[in-house]
Amino acid sequence: MFREAGYIEKLGSGFITLFNSYEQKGLRPPEVIEGENFIKCVLPRPAFSDSPVDVDDDAKKILALFEVVEDLSISDVMKSLHLSRPTAGRRLVGLVAQGFLESVGQGKMTRYRKVNR
Repeated sequence: MFREAGYIEKLGSGFITLFNSYEQKGLRPPEVIEGENFIKCVLPRPAFSDSPVDVDDDAKKILALFEVVEDLSISDVMKSLHLSRPTAGRRLVGLVAQGFLESVGQGKMTRYRKVNR
């Protein structure tokens, strides 16, 4: 139906893209389970425990967010992890000080990016 409506290029091309992106990030490949009337795709994500051991739980959760985005603002962290602005700010500043993140910009325009180690 989607192909006939022009919403997709060809059947199954999304799976190729999906598997390639997981391979490029070094993640476990997605698991495809076929049933009689369904197809289920389990998309593994890195566990928070895969983060560095010398950071607290909130910091591990912040680092895990970088598996799906390249940069974050303090507002993104607040919304995603349900943290107050001061707490999110402290966690981000701590991760910058430890060398896990870098900050780009100033004030409300500040964005944070993961440092490749």
